Amino acid sequence: MGPAPAANLTRHTLQPRENRWACLGQRPAIAWFTGLSGAGKSSIANAVDRALTAEGRPTMVLDGDNLRLGLNRDLGFSARDRAENIRRAAETARLMAETGLITIVSLISPFRAERAAAREIAGDIPFLEIFIDTPLAVCEARDPKGLYDRARAGAIPDFTGISAPYEAPEAPDLTITTQNCTVEESAGALIPALLRLSAPA
Repeated sequence: MGPAPAANLTRHTLQPRENRWACLGQRPAIAWFTGLSGAGKSSIANAVDRALTAEGRPTMVLDGDNLRLGLNRDLGFSARDRAENIRRAAETARLMAETGLITIVSLISPFRAERAAAREIAGDIPFLEIFIDTPLAVCEARDPKGLYDRARAGAIPDFTGISAPYEAPEAPDLTITTQNCTVEESAGALIPALLRLSAPA
């Protein structure tokens, strides 16, 4: 058996990341959205992204569906693949934040341990765990992709909230309650915090 791949790798020293941040005129942050399917994560992430862009802040959104259509298209929905999905998203978010971007990650990310691992990967980059708190009944009523109906019919195994668990954050950095709120109102709870975090030192 040959040596581990890491034994053949060398981490290269690059220019100080602060140089990139100075070019952008902001500091980075990672906002990690978690919540059930249909909770409103993608819609709120898009609204926050557009609002920050309007304020002149460079951003990027890493959406769970988009990642699975590209970077993570080789992954399924086994426990191992779900964990790898989170790991890759966190590593990508860290790389984007290193360039100075405000990075918004929108993933169900159902388990506390995996979200804690994502925070650890972020290192010293400010990391906000944002709980999009929408009751299961409301998510099912919305069911924008028809997933809950299919899960209830047994067509989608291990579906979060139905046949697989969702562990709500115990101490999120911010909880956004979407029931009886517009997308813009929900997004408005986060925008000031990201503007403060990303303001030049």
